[in-house]
Amino acid sequence: MGDLLAVLAHDPAARYDVPAWCRMRGQEYVGEERAADGAPRYVVRRLSLTQARCLAISSPASSP
Repeated sequence: MGDLLAVLAHDPAARYDVPAWCRMRGQEYVGEERAADGAPRYVVRRLSLTQARCLAISSPASSP
C-alpha cells in the first residue's frame, strides 16, 4: 500500500470522476498532471483499509 497509480483519461468527466471514486473507495486523490503526450493523468495513492478509514474520518466531506 502507499503506491501511486496514474489514471490516463481523455474523458473530461474524469477530472470529477476520479476524485469521487477515491472518496467512495477510501483512496487518496493526489492530483492531476499531464502525461508526456499531453493527456490528463490523475494520480491516486493506494491506501490500506486502516488508512482509508482514518482518511474518511478526518475528511471534512464526511462531517454532517
